[in-house]
Amino acid sequence: MSKGDTKQVPVSSFSLFSKSYDLVVRNWQMFAILSIIPFLSLLGNSKVDKYDINKLPSISANAIVAIASLGVVFAIVSLIIQVMTTALELETGQDKTPNLRHLWGVAKKFWLRQLG
Repeated sequence: MSKGDTKQVPVSSFSLFSKSYDLVVRNWQMFAILSIIPFLSLLGNSKVDKYDINKLPSISANAIVAIASLGVVFAIVSLIIQVMTTALELETGQDKTPNLRHLWGVAKKFWLRQLG
């Protein structure tokens, strides 16, 4: 070690819980808004699993295209919400209070990068 290096004291993760809790409580509205769509998709998935695909009537090609299009739209919305949630978590950790307009700007900039 050189003369200018300082030793870092390890911090217990349990001591960070209260700080993290305070930051999340300060931004709970944003966390709630961004959690609504993933929560609703979980509810929808639980109902879809109950159907037997062999008992469904034949589906027209137009209906299949509509379902596939809806799936693509839902995937894009999910990517955007994931980017917004990540930005919210990062900025909350930096003791900032981002608003929905700011998170939308971040999502527009970075949502395609989620695809790889």
